[in-house]
Formats: sequence, C-alpha cells, structure tokens
Amino acid sequence: MIKPMRTIDEESIHHRSRNGLTNGKRNAFELQTTAESISNHSSIVDDVDIKVLKSPKIKRNFRTGFRRASIRNNLQTEILPACTNGRLKTLQEILDEHFEYAKNSITDIVNTIDDNLMTPLHYATIHDHIDVMQYLLSKGADIDALGGRLGRTPILVGTEFNRRNAVQELLNHDPDMSIKDSNGQQILHIVAQQGNVDLAKIILQKLVEKGLAFVNDIDDEHKSPIHFAVDHGRFGLTELLIQHGAQLCVAADDGSTPLHLAAYRKDLRIMRLLLGAVENQGKKGYLNIFDNEGKTALHIAIEMNHLEMVKLCLNYGASVMQENNLKPLIHIAAINGSIEIAKLLLQHHVQVSDQDNRDRTALHHAVLGYQTEMIQFLHSEGATLESLDEECKTPFLTAVENGFVNATVVLLNLGANISATDNKNRNCLHYACRHRDSTILAELFKYGAASSINYHDFEGCTPLLASASTGDLHIINTLLDNGANLTAVNKDGDTLLHLIAFNNGHELIKPVVNLMNTSININNGYGKTPLHLAAQAGYLNTVRILLNCGADVNNSDIYGNSALHYAAKENRSEVMKLLIEHHCNINITNRRRDTPLHLASKENALSAVRILLTKDVNVAIKNVKHQTCLDMAIDYENTDVGLELIRDKRWQELMDSNNKMGYRPMKRLIEKLPEVAQAVMDRCVTRSNHPPDHPDSFVTFNYKYLESSPHDPESVESQKKYLAVSSMVEHNRADLILHPLTVAYRMHKWRGPSGFLFYLHIFIYLLIVTIFVTGLAIDLLCNPTANRTDNVSALSGCEIIPVDFARQTPFITLAIGIIIFVAHIISFIYTPYEFVKKLSSNVMEMLIGLVAVIFAILSLIYGSNIVNAQAGAILAFTAMLTLILNLQSTKIFGQYIVMFLAVLKTVLRVMVLVIMVLAVFGISFQFAFNATQIIPFSEALTAILGMFVMFVGEINFYTTFEPRMRTLSPGHLVAIAILILSFMIVVNITLSNLLIGLAVGDINKLQKDAELASVTQELVMIYDCHNLIPLFLRKAYYKPIHVFKGTGPQGKLAKYMWSRNSQRASLLDCVKEQLTKTHHQYQNLAQNFSEDKKTASAMYDLVKELTKQNETFKKDNEYLKEMIYSIAQKVNAISPTQAQPILPDVC
Repeated sequence: MIKPMRTIDEESIHHRSRNGLTNGKRNAFELQTTAESISNHSSIVDDVDIKVLKSPKIKRNFRTGFRRASIRNNLQTEILPACTNGRLKTLQEILDEHFEYAKNSITDIVNTIDDNLMTPLHYATIHDHIDVMQYLLSKGADIDALGGRLGRTPILVGTEFNRRNAVQELLNHDPDMSIKDSNGQQILHIVAQQGNVDLAKIILQKLVEKGLAFVNDIDDEHKSPIHFAVDHGRFGLTELLIQHGAQLCVAADDGSTPLHLAAYRKDLRIMRLLLGAVENQGKKGYLNIFDNEGKTALHIAIEMNHLEMVKLCLNYGASVMQENNLKPLIHIAAINGSIEIAKLLLQHHVQVSDQDNRDRTALHHAVLGYQTEMIQFLHSEGATLESLDEECKTPFLTAVENGFVNATVVLLNLGANISATDNKNRNCLHYACRHRDSTILAELFKYGAASSINYHDFEGCTPLLASASTGDLHIINTLLDNGANLTAVNKDGDTLLHLIAFNNGHELIKPVVNLMNTSININNGYGKTPLHLAAQAGYLNTVRILLNCGADVNNSDIYGNSALHYAAKENRSEVMKLLIEHHCNINITNRRRDTPLHLASKENALSAVRILLTKDVNVAIKNVKHQTCLDMAIDYENTDVGLELIRDKRWQELMDSNNKMGYRPMKRLIEKLPEVAQAVMDRCVTRSNHPPDHPDSFVTFNYKYLESSPHDPESVESQKKYLAVSSMVEHNRADLILHPLTVAYRMHKWRGPSGFLFYLHIFIYLLIVTIFVTGLAIDLLCNPTANRTDNVSALSGCEIIPVDFARQTPFITLAIGIIIFVAHIISFIYTPYEFVKKLSSNVMEMLIGLVAVIFAILSLIYGSNIVNAQAGAILAFTAMLTLILNLQSTKIFGQYIVMFLAVLKTVLRVMVLVIMVLAVFGISFQFAFNATQIIPFSEALTAILGMFVMFVGEINFYTTFEPRMRTLSPGHLVAIAILILSFMIVVNITLSNLLIGLAVGDINKLQKDAELASVTQELVMIYDCHNLIPLFLRKAYYKPIHVFKGTGPQGKLAKYMWSRNSQRASLLDCVKEQLTKTHHQYQNLAQNFSEDKKTASAMYDLVKELTKQNETFKKDNEYLKEMIYSIAQKVNAISPTQAQPILPDVC
C-alpha cells in the first residue's frame, strides 16, 4: 500500500536527521515502489522546489543519515575495520558524528564487543595502531576489558602477538597486570611462550616498579612462566627469568620441572643453563626429581637418545641407581639401541645384569627393541644369554615369541640354548608355530630345533597342536616334514582336527582329514567330536564343512550332550538351524535327561528356544530332577524364556506338569516369575468374537491353575489344599491379585461354601459380642456401685429384665471368655504358623477372652464397682472394635475400613506435633488469661484441655472472652489479640490443613492401596475357609471353568470385569484388533499420500516459479531505487509553500 507523504520543510528534515530516522521511517533515503507509482507521482516530482535539497546540511544528511542511525548495529562493518586498518580519521569521523547526536553512548560504543568477544581496543592493539589506541583510550575505552575465547585483556593480547609498541603504550596507561585469562595465565606466562626478550624486559621492569613479583606465579596446570619458556625453547627468556629469581624446582601437575621439559626438547643449551643456575644456587638433588611417570631428567635424556645430554646429567651428579621400580637406565638404552649411552652408563658402574620389576635384563629389552647390534654389545659386556624373566623366558624365547627373526638368529649364533623352555614348559617351536610367518620356523629347524618337535607343554600341546590356531596349512606341512606326530593329543584328548575346529580353521579341515586318515567323528577325552567344539563356538562354516565331510550330527559326548545341546546352550541360532536341516534329533537327551530345550531355557537362550519351539519340540520331557523346560526357566528366573514358552500352543502341557515336590509350575511362577504367571492368567481368560455389548458375547474364566482339582486324590496340591491366591498374598503380587481371573475366582468362591463359612463366622462373632456387651450392661445396671447416686433409676431399669437372666450374665460372660481364650490356645498349639501370621488380631482376641474371664470372676465375687465398670467399658469397646476390623474382608465395608485405618495411622503420627503445639499455646493462654479469671484457662491443665476444645471449634468467643476483656487495659488487649490470632493461624489453619493433607494425601493412591488391602484380606479369608471345607463339599462345588454370558446379571458382571482390565483378559485378541485398525489406518494414509503426491508436486513447481518471480521483483526494486535516487539528485530546488508529497510512504 502506498500513501502520499506529508509536507516536509527544511527544519523538519533537519530534526528527523538528528534523530537518525528512527522507528523505521527512512522515507527520504530508501524507497521501494513500482513503476506505476512513479508515473502516478511524476507531476509531483516536476513541481518540486529544488532550493531545499540544495542546502549543504540537507546534502550531508543524505550522505550520513544511514550511518548515524545504525552506528551501534554496524560496529563490525565500520568501527572495527577502522581500528584494524589504522584509519584514525575515519574512526574520528564516525565517533565524532555520533558524539554530536548521542554524547552519552560514546563510552558504550568503544567498549562494545563483537562476535569474537573483542573490543575495538583489542583490534587496535593486535595491529599495533598506536594512534588509534590513544584515541580509543581518550574516548573511555576500558584498558582491562576481557576479550576473546580466553578472556584476555588488551595488554595480554598485545603480548600474545608480540606488539611491543602497543604494550608499551598500554603500560603507560597503568593497566591491571595481575589479571589472568581463563587458563590462569598472566602476562609473564604469555610473553614466555612468545620468547620476545625485549618485550619481557619492558614488562619485568614495569612489574619491578610496581613491586609485583609474578615471575613464579602458576597457572591452572601449576606451571610457572619458566616452564613455558623452556618448553618453547626460549633460551634468552629463560635466562632473563632466572636472573629475576625464577624458581627451577617448581613441578607442574604432571610432575615435570623445567629440567624435564628441556630434556624432552633435547635442548642442551637450556639444560646447561638450568643446571648451572641450580649449581650456583647451591641446591642438590635437582637432577633426581621424579615426574608423575617416575622419570628423572636422565631417564628422559636416555629415552631421547641424546648422548651429550646424558653426559651433562652425569657430570652434574645425576644418580644412576634404580628407584621406584623403574627400568634400570641401561634397559632404556638397550631398547633404543644406544650403544654409546650404554657404554657411558657401564663406565658409571651400572650393572649389565640389572633386572626390572618383571625380572627382565637389558638383553631382554634389546630383543624387544629389535636391536641386534645392542644384543651383541651386551653379550660382549657379559650379559647372560640364559637369564630368565618372571615367566622363565630367556631372551631367545622372547625373540621367538615376538617373531623377531634377526634377533633370534643373532642369539643362536651367540650360543643361546635352542631347547630352553618357560614356566609353561613351552619351547621355541611352540611360540614359532603361533605366527603365520614360517620364516622363523625354517631358521629354527636349521639350528636343530627338530629334536624338540614333539615336546609337550604343561597343557599337553605339541608344536603341531599349537599351530592349529594359525590356520596356516604351510606351517602344518613344515612341521610334518620335520617329524611332527600327526596323532598327538593334548591333556584333554584333543587332536589336531579338534583344535582346528575349535579355532574356526574351516579351510584346513578337509586337508587335515586327508592327512590324518582318521574318522571325522574322533572323540577327545570328554567324548567330544570336532563338530561339538565347532557348534559350541558358533563357527557356522566349520560346522557346515564338518557335516559335509560326514560328521555324525547326533553323536554324544561322555555327558550325553550332542552338538545341538551345545549350540542351544550357547544360543548359536544359525548353527542350530544348520544342524536341524541335517536331521538332528531335537528331542535328544543327555545323561541328566536334559534336552536342548532344557539347556536353552536354563541359559536364557531366547533365540534357541524360539527355533526349537517352531520345530515342534517335545516340551513335556522331564529330566532326572523331574523338571520341564519351564521349570528350568523358573529355577534360573529367566522371564523372557518363560514368556516365550507360555506363548507357545503347548503351554498347557507345561502348566499341567508336576515337579518333584508335586506342585504345578503356577506356585513357583507366582513366587519367582510374576510376569510369566500373569501371562498364564491372561491365557486363562478368553472371550467370544462378539463385542462386549452383544447379547451373545461371553467371557470364559479357567480356574484350573488357581485351584487344583479335589477329584485327584494323589495331587499334592489337593492334599495340602493349596490355592494359588495364597502365594499371591504371601509375595504381595498386586497385579495378580487384581487380575480379572482372580476377581472372577473370588466371586466364584464367595458363592460357595467359603462365603457361607465367612458370614457364619461373622454372625457367630456378632452374636457373641452382643451377648457379651449385653451381659456387661445388665450386670452394671442390676448391680449398682456404691458411688452411684441414681440407684433408683438403675433399679427401675432392672425391673424390665428377668431376674434369672440378670443373675446369669456373669456366668455367660465367663463362658464366652473361656471359649475365646481356649480356642486361641488350641489354635496356637496345632497351627502355630497360621497363628503367628495373624498374631495381632489373635492376641487382641485372647486378651478380650482373658479380661472377660477376670471381669466375670470379679463380678461374681465382689459385685459391680467403679473399677469393674471401667474395665467393662474398655472390654465392650475392644470387642466391638475387633468385630469391625473383622469386616475388612467384606466387599461392602472392607475398602473403607482399610482407608480409615490408613488415615488413622497418619493422623496418629502427626498428633505428637499437635499435642506439643497445643501444650505451648495452653500454657501461654493460662499466663495471659490468669488475671481475667476465664474458667477454661485458670489452670495449666485446664488451659491445655481448653486448647483441644478450641482446636475443634467448641469455645464461643463472645461468651468466653468478650465479657471479661472489657475491663482489661489496651496493652493487655493487644497481647491477647496477638495470642488468639497466632493460635488461629498456627493451629486452626496450619495444623488443620496439615492433618487434612497428610490424611487424604493422594486420594487415588490411597484408594488403590485400600482396594488392594481389602482384596488381600478377602483372599486370605477365602484360603482360611477353603482349609476348613471338607473334601466332599469341595468336590461338590469345584468348578474349574466359569462362563459369564452377555445377558442377565452375569453379563453385566462380565462387562464390568472386562472393562477393569481389557488388555489382560485376552491379550492376543486385543493386539490383533489393534493391528487390524492400524493396518486400515496405514492403508488410508497410503491412499491419501498417493492422492496428495500430485498436489505436492504441483505446489513444488508453484513455489519454484514464485521464487523466480521473487528474484525478478528484487532486481526491479533495486532498479527503481536507483532511479528514484537519481531523480532526487537531479532536483535543484523545492519551495516550502509549493512542497507537495512527492515521495510515497511504503507500507
């Protein structure tokens, strides 16, 4: 949208220029319009009064308006290039012009950081532009501003770039020289790295003038400036730092001193300088300082193979003695082949026979360094050829073990024993055969090694057997050509063919079989064939070749294990498939009667189990311990295997099998593998294909694994009256307790004898409590105590009660108490375990019986009295409370009783705090209201009781406080008001909310826990009742399968139960339905995608075309902008009175 611009006079243009054309209004300088708009306003341009644009101030505003408007945003494009290139005049023009319009932001501009976190002063310092630096400092540039990724000040950056003049200029402005960068390095650390001695002198002089001693300052790695000077090879700077008192014994975090660094650099001049300085300082032991690797400067010098440096260290007294379990110095020289250094060390009394912490000598290290000339030198100096390391290896065996042919030949020529053996009784041929290079083997045979070709090591292996690991047929043929015994076996009875199979030498099997001329099914000492070893290791190609060569796929070892046993045990799925393709017996058993499925289940080999199940393996086979494959999975707690077995179509065969103890797997599944037990219960719940709301729908529940059949008298579960729900309760399996199958089972049991026995128990207990409480009431009513004053009313109440019944109530109470007490004693004697499981309730009932007996006896002897009456009240309360607690197992009250007890426990815990707070306020109120004679607060005890009454809101303010507070002084009234207000806030609000919050808490969680506890109590009661039901009743009411149809009350119950946990009820059906829905959704998405593909392609073409048009529009806009500017420049004058809106306002 283009709008005409309002009339502009010269004053308004000047004003807008000074304000930088803010708010995005750059109408006079930047115009985007169309050719049509230009033509529409062409008459306006022709009528322009050119006098205004001819003004010098207007011309300058046209040139610099943009820059002054965006100087803060163009730091990198204007100010920093000026500082970098040293264009002082340009910088002055920029800042001076900005100063004209924004004096208060000059300091901010010169201290603004760019993307590299650098200020203009940093750039001027880096490029050594002194005049620019001086100008920036005069404008308020921060000389100590941190910049760059290391957070360095300008003087640190100038030092880093060796800008002497810039640093000198900054020093004249007194910068803070104690500032460190992010690495903890100050100015001397940086100058030490650069090595500019002149600059360092200037800095040190300035530090001396300020009285600052930074020469020994350390950075984050505990390095001082002299560390960097030495490490960078700055000789002059090192000398300068030493002159200014640098300490040479300072160790960095890695333990290195400047002397260590000089040794690593092989810098002889600096080392000589350091040693001379130390000697002048009179310090001893400097050469014997160890770094964190336990090295001295002499060790490093020998490692660097620097003879002159070694001489220098020795001349200054470096110790040649071994310390801190390091390699002796001659060992370092030996492994590097430094003969001259070795000679020098021997001249300083180093022993050629010195050993390291692994008992190796210098000759061993010369071999390891492949230094043949050093070997000859050491031998000439008396080194023993037969010296032994910690593994009893001579230097010759070390050379052969590492395949060093030249070193081996040199040692043999010097007289090394070719028959030497190590602590495992291995000779040189054992080690030579382990290399694929047969060159060293050929050299050994030249020197007579054939005499030891059939030598056995402590594992019984000959060199030929050792060569099986190489897979090199040429080495085997070489050994055979030199007399190797082809039929040799190790201590396990393994032949060459066994070891080749064990080492996956599939390319050697056929040639070796032809050479050995023996059976492919040859057994070792354990009866294993090569096929057993290859299958156990999982070498598929080796197994395939062995089978092609005629290996017996069902051959068993001495333990009865076949190749399939070992493959299944190690979960070698591909090998198992190959063995099964060659018609192996998948149900073969070993000596323990374990099938491959048993071993796979034991080892949690899930892939192996799946393969065997797909091949219709017999899952019901039991081993000698009467265990099925499922029992093995349970014993070793392999959940994945257990789930896989239950998913199989033969899962009922596994679940119907009894173990050695006579129990089916369900009991131990609940105990050890609850997830698998849940999968079993899922499979025991099936539903019809109809929707839940369909009248023909039904849900079938199979209880056979929750309760054994009473019709099987030989079943251990039936004899012991075992119920699976008892294990669920014992092990607190919440998911199983709330499972739909368990819910249906509970409903089924409550409709049988269990429910009848439970309610009979409740009725009898209710009758006993009623008689007991009635007896207490009659006894107290008809036998008034001496302290009662209402005897008349008592006697009158007694007239309506038969006299004989009133006299018999103590006897009734006594009989009931004896029955309760004796019954529990008998229960404890015959069923102590069950008694202890319910110890709290049993003890409470025994106490009720015992106190009832005592109460009845006292009533018969002494009659009623106040003590007996109080005891009777407590007994009645306890008996009725016990009755309520016994109702936890009922469906109606159980959940709410449990929730009530949970809330009660929480409240009792917090009541301690409540009592303490109320006691504090009670005493305070007693002190405050003592003078007012308010009755509830006249004494301390009554005051505390008053607090409890106030806590529940039973004291009226106006009747209790207001009449007596009228006569109090204003100060006393204020104190009492504050006290009452505090009580309201702390007690009535805070504690009340605390109690409510703690009692209620997460109401959903509390409700779920209460539901679980109630159901658990119900299951316990079912189990208890089940134990009391005789066999004939259990047979009569036993019904393992229950069908809930879709119509009638049972149908509603089925829908309710199904809605509780639809995923558990029929897991496979739900998954299938979900997959079907997902498949349809994907089909719809695929159709929509195919339909939208063309649209997407068309939209892509459209966007591409619009992009091209956009580029064209950009070019047109640039052209129009240039044309407008050219028109504005050609206008010579404009009259304020004739001025019209010649330029459009672009929105």
